[in-house]
Amino acid sequence: MRNLQVIAFIAPLFLSGCFSPSIYVSSLTDKNYQISKNSKIAIYDSVEEAIEVKSFYSTLRQEMERLGFQFIPSQNADYFLVANIDEKSSTISGVLPMSTNSYSSGTVGGTYYSGTTTSTSYVPYTRRYTVKTIYLVLLDINRYTNEKKVVHVWEGYIGAEKEVYEKNTKDCLFMLLQYFGTNFKGHVDLKHDKTRTQQ
Repeated sequence: MRNLQVIAFIAPLFLSGCFSPSIYVSSLTDKNYQISKNSKIAIYDSVEEAIEVKSFYSTLRQEMERLGFQFIPSQNADYFLVANIDEKSSTISGVLPMSTNSYSSGTVGGTYYSGTTTSTSYVPYTRRYTVKTIYLVLLDINRYTNEKKVVHVWEGYIGAEKEVYEKNTKDCLFMLLQYFGTNFKGHVDLKHDKTRTQQ
């Protein structure tokens, strides 16, 4: 599923020329649950994880709390939030049409002429993309405690060009969290939340 999402992110971004930053967002919510910012959520303790993972969880927590989410200890929570960070590289090859206009003029048999001829050539291209992917999962703690079943209540996904993600991590998370508890799939223009205090 994630491979398809990466492809879905890359192709439109390249074909559009990447004139403005955009990211691919997916939000899937189990229809049997009603979740919101006020839900009792615990977040994974990443203290023993690698530095990148710890840094991500710290940023995620800060952004979610800024947006009104309130995390509580897992023993008092209904849901548990975990994340997976990954990146994938792909190469896109093809041809791009290039139009060329040629102007010519002269005299033939005493008659002056001029004209423009348009020709099209095709230039091969190869471009390599590295896509950063973020996968968030909200789990039902009670179902696991009582029935030993791992139930995904909500799944959130971000696919962004690595450079775009690294420069705009909080904004990428902000865009995804706008769809928390809903169902949505598609590309969205990356927007900066002006209410966030600049660091």
